[in-house]
Amino acid sequence: MTALATYPTSFSAKSGIRSRRRVKPWLGVDIGTSSVKLVIVRPNAAGQWELTCAYQVPWPDHTDPFASPEFLGLALREVLAESRADWECPRLRKVAFSLPQMALSQQAIATESLDAATIEQMTAATIQEIYGDRPSRLAFDTWQPDAVSNSFAGPPSANLVWADPAVVSESLAAFRRCGLVAEVLDTEPLTTARAAELATQGTASNDDEPVSEIVIDWGATGITLTWLFDGQPRFQRTSIDGGVADAVQVVQDTFSLSVPEAELMLSRYGLADSGKSGLASAVENCVSDSLQILLDELDRTLSFLSSRFPRQPVTRCLLTGGGAAIRNLDTWLGQQTGLAASVWSLKSHCGCLSQSSLLPAPVFAHAAALSALAWEA
Repeated sequence: MTALATYPTSFSAKSGIRSRRRVKPWLGVDIGTSSVKLVIVRPNAAGQWELTCAYQVPWPDHTDPFASPEFLGLALREVLAESRADWECPRLRKVAFSLPQMALSQQAIATESLDAATIEQMTAATIQEIYGDRPSRLAFDTWQPDAVSNSFAGPPSANLVWADPAVVSESLAAFRRCGLVAEVLDTEPLTTARAAELATQGTASNDDEPVSEIVIDWGATGITLTWLFDGQPRFQRTSIDGGVADAVQVVQDTFSLSVPEAELMLSRYGLADSGKSGLASAVENCVSDSLQILLDELDRTLSFLSSRFPRQPVTRCLLTGGGAAIRNLDTWLGQQTGLAASVWSLKSHCGCLSQSSLLPAPVFAHAAALSALAWEA
């Protein structure tokens, strides 16, 4: 995993131009609850990041990957073998990957008045208490929601996040079977921050005014909301209800469609434009319950943040995950909340995106952030 309490370094166009010829690409692998996303990103001639490979593979029907570490290893090996022709490329030898929250454990460690070296020692000691012997360097990590200005209520803490060593070893073995070496196992708050930075490449910013934003990851089985302040993850919460798969199911049942057809309807028609009716209005009415859950989760998060961090009001939100591909969702959220809302996207090499019903780009945000670690100094 990445270094203790380290936040993403800046992805600058100039550094991309300098390093794009000498740095070997990494495969970013976002292991999710319903599918695996595999991505390779590179800086182009203009120094802008772009997807050169993006592939999504659902878990095989006959597998239950999270029933045991062994099942995860077998299922991941099958996914990698199935998609090898799509992600394999010259000089690709290393992997950066992430695991879903259901495969991780977390514990807060108080860090008030402690320096980074002391925090690292405390982390190592805590890991030793948990495991007896310190595991592989890929088996644990921390991310630290620092105090923001003076509005942080309570002592600062670092969140220790770890994966069962058997889960890690089975994952590493699956990568090795395909000639790959896992270099990084990262945590979701950090990949979220990197993904947000990738999405804002080339946009004008005022360094004197740090950005306060919410990243909404509307995945198949739940909703994760991450607050970023000045590009750093400060708070994260996850709802296990309201996954976009529920919305797809309702559309499927209402219009007697297959799953791919329901996804296509959501991405093509989505939510109604202001003042318009027709099929988009029918789709919006159909998924109104899912939209309400999404809005409720966002409202709860915004209310909490405004009470704890009143000096850093959230001004915008970024949408990732499969749900972000629903047409006009960003416009709808902007109207409901008054925030500037946008959908995660990245320039893509012609033809690199896999063909799927739901527009795929937002699904690959975390995997793209992992692949971009190859260029991080």
